[in-house]
Amino acid sequence: MKKFLATMLSFAMLLGAGLMQVSALGSNEGYPYLFETFETEESLNGFNKPDASRATVSIAKGGANGSGGSLQVHQKNKGFFDVTYACEGLAPVKGQKIHMSAWVKLNSEILDQFNNKNCNVFSFIFHGTGIVTNAGNRTDVTVGEAYSGTGWKQYDITNVLVKDQWVKVEKDIEWEDAMSIGSGASIGSIQLKTVSLRVTGEAGIQALADPDATVLDYQIDDFIFEYPDSDRMGVNTGTAGTYVVNDDYDTSSVTGELDGRSDDCSLGYRQVLSPVVTDDKGTHGKNFADTTFSNVYLKMGHLYKVSGWFRYDGIEGDEGLYGDTAKIRQIIYAGKRDPEDKNSFTSGYPSVYPAVIPKGQWTKVEYYYYYEYQAYDNNNFHVGFRICPEKAEEGTYATDDPAGAGTFGFDKLQVFDLGVIGNGDMEISGDGLKVFKNTGEVTQTFPGWTANNATAEVSTDTASGEGQSMKMTSTGNYGDMKTSATFEQGKLYRISFKAKTEGLEENAEVPISLIFDRYTNKDPGTTEVYKVPNFEYMVGPETFDNAKTEWTISNDWKEFSGWYKVNFPRIEGKEDASIANLVPRRPMLYFRVNKSTNPEGTVLYLDDLKVEEMGNSNLMDDLKNGLDADVADISATGAAVPGSEISLSYTYVPKYSEEENKAATVIKAYSVLPGGEIRNYGTFAPDQAFTVPSCAAGQDITFEIIPISTAGLIGNRATFTVGAATDYIVYDAAAGKVTAGCSGASATILYASYNGGQLTSFAVTDAVFEEGKFEETVPAEFSPGEGDTVKVMMWKDLTNCTPICAYTR
Repeated sequence: MKKFLATMLSFAMLLGAGLMQVSALGSNEGYPYLFETFETEESLNGFNKPDASRATVSIAKGGANGSGGSLQVHQKNKGFFDVTYACEGLAPVKGQKIHMSAWVKLNSEILDQFNNKNCNVFSFIFHGTGIVTNAGNRTDVTVGEAYSGTGWKQYDITNVLVKDQWVKVEKDIEWEDAMSIGSGASIGSIQLKTVSLRVTGEAGIQALADPDATVLDYQIDDFIFEYPDSDRMGVNTGTAGTYVVNDDYDTSSVTGELDGRSDDCSLGYRQVLSPVVTDDKGTHGKNFADTTFSNVYLKMGHLYKVSGWFRYDGIEGDEGLYGDTAKIRQIIYAGKRDPEDKNSFTSGYPSVYPAVIPKGQWTKVEYYYYYEYQAYDNNNFHVGFRICPEKAEEGTYATDDPAGAGTFGFDKLQVFDLGVIGNGDMEISGDGLKVFKNTGEVTQTFPGWTANNATAEVSTDTASGEGQSMKMTSTGNYGDMKTSATFEQGKLYRISFKAKTEGLEENAEVPISLIFDRYTNKDPGTTEVYKVPNFEYMVGPETFDNAKTEWTISNDWKEFSGWYKVNFPRIEGKEDASIANLVPRRPMLYFRVNKSTNPEGTVLYLDDLKVEEMGNSNLMDDLKNGLDADVADISATGAAVPGSEISLSYTYVPKYSEEENKAATVIKAYSVLPGGEIRNYGTFAPDQAFTVPSCAAGQDITFEIIPISTAGLIGNRATFTVGAATDYIVYDAAAGKVTAGCSGASATILYASYNGGQLTSFAVTDAVFEEGKFEETVPAEFSPGEGDTVKVMMWKDLTNCTPICAYTR
């Protein structure tokens, strides 16, 4: 038997395979994405190397959600220590959505505060360079002169870290293209340089609860910086977006008590008591209740979803002056415009009135709001909500001072920016509200769109066969549905949509034109520096570039796409003017069918309209990009057995004529655990094989392919899952344990060590599997010693020539 075992063990050496380290994206500065799993020592090459007097870093065994490793930090200094990644290749554009996340575990007990500053804090910190205009901060630069500066932007997540427990910290932001440089100054036109991770703020070891301790010990795992798929390259459609107002008042102090809460989940609310004053009018209430959010920028042409809970409990001593309802008023407090801009407005407070609420109870109000204010560029606005009581004469609402003190409640106020184009997929329907000039209006059927001599109705006839589309029917000459698209000078855009008409003969096609309209009819005064047309074909008889691009439409759905470079010439004499990049005057997009004026009865079905910013491109060759490239025909060779290799193959499917840059394309590997959390295993290149780590034992492994084109843009990601292996074995030498899985009820496990090809030690045990799993301590008689190779193998019986599976170290 021993001879047979020795023969089998010698033969089994041929089955082994060496482990290949998994690469990380942290060191790839040209890739617009950071993803670090800290599985191997290679991960330490992706970020800055700390001074040993401040901190030491290492790869610890085990990480979040059972992953194979994590970054362990032993911080020794007072003050901050950052794990900093170079990220010059990320280059977000203004308005771009960014998602950041990481897992953190404290191994030290920390204080709640030090020097009145929160110690329980995790921070994501950006550093970059940009342009600042001197506002008097520097004496060596003329006031108003621009110069280069270095700044930072910090996002803190507080009161979430727990000792000896892995905690996920994450932050979603919209890139503002602005950073602080101190002394109240800020920089714009940012070139992002680094992103850093920081624990306990600026306290360092001063955050330690034990005054005699000298090391702050914590671990970090699975750091991710990415552009969410829903907003790739600044695109924003459907329900993806950003909160510009989001206040649940759960931590607010309450100045009085109202009965109940707005809903069962509410922990607090804001109560406002309008004050009482005495003046030449006598004693009376002063102003109705407002709640205002300062420095909130509502952007021209954007669609917003607004919701909140409101309550009106009456006016003291109203003596029958007021009724039993109140009207909600959403107000924008607008600054004055440049008086030389003939198309702007110098008065404030454009408002909409979304709902009437009953007295004495909480009422939820929810609506869509289309901001179509006509202005040269986006100004600083404050957004507020006011509750206006009904007057005694039914149907009229008070706007002047109340007769006495009023009681008003606000809770869970949210303003959610759906972007431009906010309803291009036509999935939002029903009446909405919009504001143009100082007037609030109702937009019918499709919020974010404005009808002109046309009606729009919801249609279930779509290109994909799912969801809904818009059916526009002209009711008169020049009938159309308009939506906003804010373009910036010097930027390249891709415009795409799906469309069809009806009533044509079989196989007939007619032209369809895309039109850019600024809706301006006044002298621009002295503020405008570009020769921007008020009306122009983007695709049709006369285009901006005179390329005479033509599209044709039929009774069947077709997908259209084209490129638009904003490059308007300067007005004579204003070649050196310093101006904002925003193209002025309410830019609108709409369509014309068959080179006509869209006369009465013209029908256009429209769906999935997107305007995608492609960045600052100077060459038309850059149009060959991979933004819409797909991955198809994915297959895998290999099994999800720890220690074995899995290789993927796939087909890169370009949208146009671009090619894949395989050196940049990356494949992520991870498992989704039963509770929904992700166990990340790292990344690898398409021409590499993935070696299954021991922590993946018994798990399905999902591979996410992120294709990159030769122009450096991300295509549509695709996933492929390799099912969990039934038969596997994992040997943990440090812990002295073996874990195995088997489709049978029992098996034999062999332990063997070799030195120079000679068997030096072996042991045999019998394994009985419960629910397909088995775990045991390595037998005491097995002594690997100085053996250069260790094999642990599982056999159904020892008469077979090969084991079920094997683990080699």
